[in-house]
Parts: sequence; structure tokens; C-alpha cells
Amino acid sequence: MFRSLLNGRRTGKRNLKTGLGVEQLADRLVPATFSFDGATNTAFVTGELFGSDAITILHHGDGTVTASDELGNTRNFAGVDRIVVKTHGGSDVVRYKLDGTLTRDMRIDVDLDEVLEEVANSGNDRFTGTLNADISNFNRLEVNVYGGYGDDLITMYGTPTAPARAGDSLTDGLAINDNGLRIGVGSELDLALRGGLGNDRIFADYQGELDGLLNLEANGQEGDDVVSAVVRLQAGSTGQVGTSTTPARVTGFWGTDSLRFHVFDNSGNGRPVFAQINGGEDPFVSLETDVGSRTANVAHAGGVEDLDTL
Repeated sequence: MFRSLLNGRRTGKRNLKTGLGVEQLADRLVPATFSFDGATNTAFVTGELFGSDAITILHHGDGTVTASDELGNTRNFAGVDRIVVKTHGGSDVVRYKLDGTLTRDMRIDVDLDEVLEEVANSGNDRFTGTLNADISNFNRLEVNVYGGYGDDLITMYGTPTAPARAGDSLTDGLAINDNGLRIGVGSELDLALRGGLGNDRIFADYQGELDGLLNLEANGQEGDDVVSAVVRLQAGSTGQVGTSTTPARVTGFWGTDSLRFHVFDNSGNGRPVFAQINGGEDPFVSLETDVGSRTANVAHAGGVEDLDTL
């Protein structure tokens, strides 16, 4: 049952919020806007208010970034510490790629539905992220993605190859990071992937040598969601997943959700794993049944009524 729910989609999204509808304007070819705040070293990429955007962010790891839109408009940034992407309404696509070794701390904030989360026709969005290069010692990468209203697909892969997954726009088995993603000594990869309103799918996949800290929050929020995190620590890893005060989490929140949190420790060192799976409780649906799967090193924090343990 759990596998079938992960591979498929349920129907019957509940109307949790109501608001004034906004008539969808015809898609127009309007370029994204690019700007830079030198006081905070922040690069801004902003899509059209109602149209469907396709934004690509190439992060070169050393504080340089190349951003482009579906019209071929491109902006190169240097000295960047933070990237902010806002796509507004429409069915938007954001493609993020770390294509150079991370040697400078970076924070990335992506809002796929900024301003229009009350509007029912704000679109079904997609974020596809790949970490094609490693995180060097004593550096930090933080990625925050928010889906908002609509049935969104949010994926982040730090793996040798792309998983077989429908809709992520990547060829199954595509090479990403040949030897797996190394997170260096004293370094951190911090992921926060949140679905918002709608029946969302969220996937975080990691495989590599973890010598620093991997922390993640994958949260479906409102709606009937599929949320999955699969972590594979390679031989020789000396780092950890989550912390005692901030564990890594897979959460369903409201709705009838399908959850998976697997952490496979192949380090040979018995690394610390602080991780939780939590279905949440929907105050509007007292008989909801969340289904899930976990490895034994992932704690059940409640709310998953049908839970398998590997």
C-alpha cells in the first residue's frame, strides 16, 4: 500500500482556504527581473506576476551565480551570499544546480507562489535541485523552498545519479555527482522543503561521504502529500544526520499523507542519526490515516497510523 501511494497520486484535495479569485491572464512573454543588493550581497530573481516562469540558477560555488529565464535573458552575479527567487503566480519551474565546489557559504530562498498563495489559480509549480559538486570543509549551504498554493513537485538530489521519478524533468539515471555528494568536515547542508497548500510531492535524496552535518526538513503542510527523504551514508563517513536539538524531519502535517524517511548508515563508523517522521494531525479530518515507512534509526514522532519499519 505504501509503495503504491508513493508512486501514484491521490485525488480529492480539500478547500482549506477561500479567497477572491483572480482571473488568469493569458501567458505573456515577460522577462524575469534580476537585481543585486551590494549591502547584503543578495541576488534577486523575480518572475512575472501571473505568467508561468522558467528560471534557471547555476550556482558556481565560489559566490558567483548565473541566472536566466525562459526567454534567454541572463545575468551573472559575483560576491553573492544569498539568492532570492520569487516566481509569483502561474505554473512555474525553477531549476537549481550547484556546478562548482562550494567554497563560500550560501543561502538560497525560493518562493514559488509569493503573494498569490490565497489565489486558487496560482499554478502547479516545480523545483528541481541537483548538487553536482561537493561542499568543501567548513562551508555551509542552506536551501529553503516553499511551494505555496497548488499541487507542487519539489525535489533535491545530492546523489551519483538521478532517481527514477516522474515529473522532475531529469532523465532517469542522469549523472549528477559521480562519487556521491561529499559534505566536508565542519560543513553543513541544511534543506527546508515545504509544500504549502495543495497535494504536493516532496523528495530529498542524498548519497555520499558525510563528514559534516546533514539536516533537512521535508514538510508537506496542508493537503494530501507525498513526502520522502532517503539518505545513504557512504563508507568512511564521519559526520551525522540532524542534531539532538534539531533533528532531521519528514512531516505530513494536515491531510492524508504518504511519508518515507530512510537513513542507511554504510559508514562503518556507526554515525549519529537524529531523525523523525511525523504524520501530524488534521483538525478538520478526525479519521485521516497517514501511511509511512522508516528505518529503525528514525524515530516516530506520532501521527503516522500505518507505519512500516525496515
